[in-house]
Amino acid sequence: MGNISISLKDYNPSFYGGGYVMSYVTQTVLHSRILCMKRDDGTVGYGELVSDPALDLKMIFSLEDALLKQFDNLEFKDVLSFATKINAMDNRYSAMSFALETAYFDLLTKSADIPMYSMFGGKLASSIPDYLSISCGLPEKMAKDLEIKGKNRKVIQIKLDGKDIDVDLARIDSILGLLLDKQTLLIDFNGALNIKTAQIFISHYSDSRIIWEEPCFYYEENRELANQTGNKILFDQCLKSLKIITQACSEGVMAGACIKPMCLGSLSLAQSARDICISSSIPVRIDGLWCGPIANTTIAHLAISTPPSLLISGCDLCEPLLLSDDWGNVIKENGNIEVGNSAGHGIIPPRSFNFSAF
Repeated sequence: MGNISISLKDYNPSFYGGGYVMSYVTQTVLHSRILCMKRDDGTVGYGELVSDPALDLKMIFSLEDALLKQFDNLEFKDVLSFATKINAMDNRYSAMSFALETAYFDLLTKSADIPMYSMFGGKLASSIPDYLSISCGLPEKMAKDLEIKGKNRKVIQIKLDGKDIDVDLARIDSILGLLLDKQTLLIDFNGALNIKTAQIFISHYSDSRIIWEEPCFYYEENRELANQTGNKILFDQCLKSLKIITQACSEGVMAGACIKPMCLGSLSLAQSARDICISSSIPVRIDGLWCGPIANTTIAHLAISTPPSLLISGCDLCEPLLLSDDWGNVIKENGNIEVGNSAGHGIIPPRSFNFSAF
C-alpha cells in the first residue's frame, strides 16, 4: 500500500477552572500531540499521543521524537508490527503505539469506507452512557457539580485524594446525600490508599450504589481488599497488561474492569482485554486519560461495540477541557454519547493546524 509520512502538531487546551484534581496529579493543561499519517496515495489518518500526566513528559517527548526519525521509508503494511514492537519494548512508548495504531485504523477504515467501530464488533447500541467525573475539591463544591451536571448520568465518579480520612468521608457524604437511587457511585482514589486505610473507608458504608474504584495502587492489593471485605471493587490502571487482566478474570475478584486503550498502548490489546472480560461476564468501563477529540472518539468506537449489558459506561474524555475548535466530536445528549457513522473515527483536525514533519 506504499510508504507513509508522519507529522505532528502539539495540542494543549486548558482545563476548566483551576484544573482537574486527582490524588496523584492536578491537570491544568492537556499535553497532547496530534499525529498525521499520510500514505503516498494521499490518504490521511489521524491519531493522538496522550501520556500519563504524572510522567516526565519532557523525557517522553524526547524519546518519541527520536523514534519518529526512524519512519523514513516505513511502509503502511508495516505500521502495526512496528507499533506492536515499540509497545512491547518499553511502556514509555504506549502513547506512540496507541497513536500509530489509531491513525492506521483510521486510514484503513477510511479506505474501506466503513466506520471504525466495524473493526471492533459493530455498533451494538445507538449510544453509550457517559459517566460524570467530579474533580477532588471541597465537599460543597463537589456536591454543586453533581447538582448541575449529574441529573441525567447513570454513573457518577468522584475523585478523592486519600490525604485526610475525615475530609474524604465528608466528600463522599456530600455526594451520597444527592445521589439518586438509580445511580451508581464510583469512589476513585487512583491507588492512593494502603489496604488498612481502604478498609477504614469501606467499613463506613453499606450502600449498594457504591463501587470502590482502584483504592490501592497494585493489583495484588486490590485483590486482597476485595477478598477481605467482599465489597465491589473496580480495577483500573493496576490492570497494566493483558496478562494481568486475564489473571484477574480467572481469579474472579473484579466487580468491574476499566479498559484504557491508550494505557495499554493498543486498540487491539484493549479489544482483546474487553473480550476476555466479557467472556468472563465481568462488566467493563471503557475510557482513558483526559484527551483531545481524536483519542476520545476512537475509544468511543470501542465502547459502542461492547455488549450494553456488560458496559458500565463510556466517557466524554474532553469534558473538562476548554475546546475552541469544532472537531466534529462525539455527540452528547441526555447523559449519553453517540458515535457517528462516517468512515474512520470521523474526526478531522481544524484546517488551521500546521503539522511538523520529521
